Amino acid sequence: MIDILHIALLTFLFISIIATVFFVYRYATLRGRIPSIVQEEFELWRRREEMMMQDKVRNRFEEWRDREVKAIQATLQKEALIQAHSLFKDWSQNELEAMRREQREIAHREATTDLIKWKHEQEKIIRLDAVQRSQAVTIGKVTEHIVPYLPNFDFNPKDVRFIGSPSTSWSLTASMTTRRIRYAMSSSLKSKPECRS
Repeated sequence: MIDILHIALLTFLFISIIATVFFVYRYATLRGRIPSIVQEEFELWRRREEMMMQDKVRNRFEEWRDREVKAIQATLQKEALIQAHSLFKDWSQNELEAMRREQREIAHREATTDLIKWKHEQEKIIRLDAVQRSQAVTIGKVTEHIVPYLPNFDFNPKDVRFIGSPSTSWSLTASMTTRRIRYAMSSSLKSKPECRS
């Protein structure tokens, strides 16, 4: 039995030595590889952290950029709106002034045309009136010299002399047998001739 125990003990010892050698070898190999594994893990961690940091920085930068772009756009839109309003106001004032100037010119031309037309019409009326007055004066003068020869005129036309203007008056000198009678006669269309002795 001693042999079996001995063999078991020796087997156990042999297995323990093999296990120890294996673990020492494994430890030695791992010990040599640990710095490289740690380095690899560190590099992986560092890359992950750098990527996360870059993502955070990129996100923050993009957020900042978006805020700044929006602020700049708002400012530019406000300035553009103010400038557009100012330009529109200037344009509308210029356009309004041009329209007023054009309306004044049109009104002036129309007034000038109407004045010229009125002058021509009034000139025609004045000329027509002058012609009619001239005709009336001529007819009056002819009538003044013809009236003594009309059949209803009671006196001798040779004894009548027109003394007239502005009323129609005649001086009548009549010879009767021994005495002379001098008449001044006024004539109008409404009344009979008036005689004075």
